[in-house]
Amino acid sequence: MKNQILPDLEKLKQYIELQSKIQPVTSFVDNVEQELNDSLECASGSCPIR
Repeated sequence: MKNQILPDLEKLKQYIELQSKIQPVTSFVDNVEQELNDSLECASGSCPIR
């Protein structure tokens, strides 16, 4: 039974490492998307005030 748990832990570790690499990219894309939306709203004459 112990051997069954070890590969799963290894997969989980790899998954967490991947997630931590992906997270900043996802945040960056969200920020860029927000900036674009704000710019488009400004171009259409309704600037959101932050």
